[in-house]
Amino acid sequence: MVVLQNGLCKEYFTRLNYDYLDKYLLELNGRYDATSRFPADYRWGFFPSVSAGWLINKESFFQDITGETFDMFKIRASYGSMGNQNISNYAYFPTMPNGLFDYPMNGSRLNYIESPALNPTQITWEEVSTLNIGADFSLFESRLAMNFDWFIRDTEGMLAPGATLPSVLGTGSPMENAADLRTKGFEISLTYGDNFQLGNDPFSFSITGNLSNSITRITRFENPNFSLQDFYVGMTIGELWGYRVDGLFQSEEEIANHADQSFVSNRISNGGGLQPGDVRYVDLDGDGFVGEGEYTVNEPGDREIIGNTAPRYLYSANLSTQWKGFDLSAFIQGVGQQDWYPNADSRFFWGQYNRPYNAYLRKDLINDMWSPENPDAYFPRNFGYIALGGSLEKVNDRYMQSVAYMRIKNITFGYTIPEGFISQSSTTKLRIFASGENLFTFSPLTNYVDPEAASAALNFNNPSTSSNRGNAQVVPFSKIYSFGVTLQF
Repeated sequence: MVVLQNGLCKEYFTRLNYDYLDKYLLELNGRYDATSRFPADYRWGFFPSVSAGWLINKESFFQDITGETFDMFKIRASYGSMGNQNISNYAYFPTMPNGLFDYPMNGSRLNYIESPALNPTQITWEEVSTLNIGADFSLFESRLAMNFDWFIRDTEGMLAPGATLPSVLGTGSPMENAADLRTKGFEISLTYGDNFQLGNDPFSFSITGNLSNSITRITRFENPNFSLQDFYVGMTIGELWGYRVDGLFQSEEEIANHADQSFVSNRISNGGGLQPGDVRYVDLDGDGFVGEGEYTVNEPGDREIIGNTAPRYLYSANLSTQWKGFDLSAFIQGVGQQDWYPNADSRFFWGQYNRPYNAYLRKDLINDMWSPENPDAYFPRNFGYIALGGSLEKVNDRYMQSVAYMRIKNITFGYTIPEGFISQSSTTKLRIFASGENLFTFSPLTNYVDPEAASAALNFNNPSTSSNRGNAQVVPFSKIYSFGVTLQF
């Protein structure tokens, strides 16, 4: 019996391994789990798995072809399932929230009790099944090694809120096994290392690179109207629906000849009307009105998929080398592709477009605001609150940002004093070093917003990631420099 986040979970586990001639490998696993987070009739789940491997390099026919080039070459495949119980404890029990009113009556604050929300009664394990095909090899006396995996992961009965209910109900949708989804992707790791004599001293180095990518799509959800408020079949997780922008208005004549965009520019329309320097939205459906249509996939108005907020092509690299007592190591990581539209309250990005009284002003924003003298500016004319309930809050391709980045996370340089210099002391090893963390970041995003903070703030469990985007207003990653001495006695 174990405790997992205050929820009790009972588990029975079995495993069988089989190895024939040290070439053919087989493993069978089975687990039978129960958790108190689900109703009594839905607590148990059985999750089996099987994996097999074949060491081809030990076959005589392979050795005849490759000789001693391959030190190891294995292909493998596996299929298995796991259960997920990551929901709140006893979510199936109705509760009546209570509290105190903010304002007192007759000198005291009154208690209140709310009606219970809708609670699920038939929720059970979310089952994640994965098919994996991979290969591992090393050659040239293990100087070069690679691991590769291609996988398909199916999630059945994803624990998520059900279809959106009418607002007149007064409460949200209950948690249920509402959706199925499929993820396809790959992971690859490549290492090359060697050691040899350089200037009569041994020199060694190693370089390891990793790359992964995946795409997830919804394969089941009860959404017959394909509403964009919910998941829908065929939806790619992280997809960003938004408007197209065709620059900024430059004259009153352009405004007069353009489609009605009072819906997307509501604050400006209610505060004096469009003027030169305002954002010019594209009327994609040609109906003379820029809007969101029926808010469905088939009738999205003037919106379309303009990007994706899920991180793609995640990569990293480790480098290390040693020579004559000197050692150098570095770690690099990054994201190759990811889109982010700033939250309406992302003050670090929007500045006074968010609230005109913001004391925080970006220098690069101020120098790139539209004016008659600066008609080619990136940002529109200065107008307060349009990023907070106005035109800039509407997701669009002009102000969608790339949060792809490469960051040098660590560089360490050290020197180990030769033993001859410390032989008269009790010290067996003396090393001095200098290290730096988060030294350089390369990103097309403004320097005032950290790309990792923008990326990490997104919630992919919510179907509308375009409206549930993060503001990236967190303490930025600090550059840290350290110097030290390592002693061994």
